[in-house]
Amino acid sequence: MNTIKSIIHGVCQELEVSEEQLKSKSRKRPIAEARFITSKLLRTKKKLPLKAIGRQLKRDHSTIIYHLNTFGNLYLTAPEFAEKFDRCSIAIN
Repeated sequence: MNTIKSIIHGVCQELEVSEEQLKSKSRKRPIAEARFITSKLLRTKKKLPLKAIGRQLKRDHSTIIYHLNTFGNLYLTAPEFAEKFDRCSIAIN
């Protein structure tokens, strides 16, 4: 069974981003994409509320809404992003 920490760790390991970077204020694309993917996985696998996901990533719940919307757009339009998500999803199972 996936825990919150195991999902965060799995995404960070797969995308080569540290947990500190994931929770930082950095807006660099690879780090932001890792946040989008982590938000989506925590929402779908753990059914966490937005506020709880925000607490884990040191973000406001409205930022998590943005992450999830952006995830949906990127997954449909950017094949390389979709491939990253698929890799992460497999890695945490």
